Amino acid sequence: MSDTREPGELIQSASAVGGALAGTAATLVAGPFVGSAAGELTARVLLHVGAEIEKRLFAPRQEKRIAEAYASASAGVEAHLEDGDRLRNDFYDQSKDGGIAGELLEGVLLTAADAWEQLKVPYIGRLFAEVSFEPTVNIPDANYLLRLADQLTYRQLLLLAFWHRVDSLDLAEKVALIMDDDTPARLNKATDALQAEMEDLNTLGLVGVERKDGTMGSPDPTWDGIADAGTLKRAWLTAIHLTPLGETLHRLMALDGIPTDETNEIIPELRGPNPAIEERHRVRVSDDSQRLD
Repeated sequence: MSDTREPGELIQSASAVGGALAGTAATLVAGPFVGSAAGELTARVLLHVGAEIEKRLFAPRQEKRIAEAYASASAGVEAHLEDGDRLRNDFYDQSKDGGIAGELLEGVLLTAADAWEQLKVPYIGRLFAEVSFEPTVNIPDANYLLRLADQLTYRQLLLLAFWHRVDSLDLAEKVALIMDDDTPARLNKATDALQAEMEDLNTLGLVGVERKDGTMGSPDPTWDGIADAGTLKRAWLTAIHLTPLGETLHRLMALDGIPTDETNEIIPELRGPNPAIEERHRVRVSDDSQRLD
């Protein structure tokens, strides 16, 4: 794969990108982006699509979202180039807009523009960078995963990150994270909204439980009573895992970058209220108050 453009031409292209994207565009003509065919090819696509996006009219908040996703996508590409990762050869072409790579980048930036939760935006941007270096994900799949990323809430991204983290722990620490006092909690102790978000992840094929045949998905029809058949409501939290599709979305959105303290904040929401723990906390606070008096 070769790039016939000179670095000077990239600098001229960067000058066409203004507004909120200008700062990031300037980084695309330096460092790992210049000096290799892969770097200059990705820079060319990022600059061309950035310039095209800048021609459109967006509200100030949308421009901020686009700029953050653009910076995240660029930083992700830069990290891969610095690590020596190989750019996939079926994603970019030699056309000015980079072909399907340009189309996906445009989709990523437009998706970010309309995201009402700002916290989602950098992870939406990373999807472009990760797909650029991930040949096992075909383009139709990447487009579908972008649509999934668009419709998920930030708390659902936290849930995906949390269960990925839980699955990477040893059993003792895993159980300790989602124990309700001395017993693993069931999902039906969570708030109705959180249960609904989990059921949504299950319906989308992103989380599930291990069924009798060893596959991942919705619980077996006989799961703990006919009223909850096929749902996660009565599932033990320790039985829930990411599906292969959930793991793929987690990887492509780089959700391991979500801070651990944010994923840990949902643990009490998942476990639901625990009268015994709350009573111990109330007594402890009361004792502390008396000592202060």
